[in-house]
Amino acid sequence: MKFIPLALAFAHAIHAQSLAEALTQAKVSTLASLLASDTAVQTALAGFKGTIFAPSDAALAATVTAGFNPADMTMLTTVLTYHAVPNTVFPSATQATGDDYLLTAQGSEIMTTFNSTGVYLTTGATKVAMVNGTFPFEGGLVHVVDTTLIPPSSVVILAKTAGLTQFVDAVVAAGLADAVATLKNATILAPTNEAFAAIAEIAKTLTKEQLQQVLLAHVIPGGFAHAAEIAAAKELSSVPTSNAAASLDVKYDGTTVLVSVVGVSGAVPSKVVKADILADNILVHVIDRVLVPNFSAGAPAAGTAVAGSPAASGTARAAATGTATTAATAAATTKASAGVAAIVSYLAAALAFGLSL
Repeated sequence: MKFIPLALAFAHAIHAQSLAEALTQAKVSTLASLLASDTAVQTALAGFKGTIFAPSDAALAATVTAGFNPADMTMLTTVLTYHAVPNTVFPSATQATGDDYLLTAQGSEIMTTFNSTGVYLTTGATKVAMVNGTFPFEGGLVHVVDTTLIPPSSVVILAKTAGLTQFVDAVVAAGLADAVATLKNATILAPTNEAFAAIAEIAKTLTKEQLQQVLLAHVIPGGFAHAAEIAAAKELSSVPTSNAAASLDVKYDGTTVLVSVVGVSGAVPSKVVKADILADNILVHVIDRVLVPNFSAGAPAAGTAVAGSPAASGTARAAATGTATTAATAAATTKASAGVAAIVSYLAAALAFGLSL
């Protein structure tokens, strides 16, 4: 989808109404009141340029009835900033075409879908909101939506809900639960339970440090790599991961996205079997094989099995929702070549501003 260039959008909005006036015109008084009560959001919206998705009064009333507490200022700020898309003016229903993703001020994405019946927004696995009206303001556009947009769940909760229990168990066994729970602005390749079962014998021989290396090779930091962008690029070579010693080759063969670890000979590429699952500040692709890298020389030799292998207990699995206390993945920041870094940086920047490669 091609978004309205900011320069053009603002050129015809020089004499447009203020955001407050647009909200009044849109008859979303409940949202206006909530914005007025949240100083953090007021600060964030000062001089705002971009897109505001404005829940109708009925939508917000239903959200409160369902248990949302607008007096919880932390949650209120999280929800309200998820309705703001900075630096991108998403067009009206009469101008929208195709599907795309919008990066919100909260940090998570919204998927947009356009068809003959209108424009729909998806915040998780299903479409949740429809655009019912558009109102210009001096910084962009306000779109009224019929449902409050709630940010997607954390990647740990999403994985458990999606039945990726062996992935969660492996994360817990590797001591990465806190790091994964607070990971932001990254793409995770999450293997299915069947994928972990296929390497069960190998997993028994891995030390905790080696299991960490395996899992960190499934994290692409620095942005959201959507399947559509990968397909458009056809191939992304030596994409850095949070395992500094492992990079990935990502290819599109015309029907499927294939992923393999650079330098691992004889390995069958992993297939993306479910793409573009939105999590909180994370994009998830489900893959059908575990990516096993060559282990770095500094890692202990295999021999001591991980205490609590990927078949960890339900109690250990529940621990994955623990509060973050570490930043284990930060130490694994990639040291890719300037050329590869430029590719990934461009991809992240393109996604952040809603552009197509």
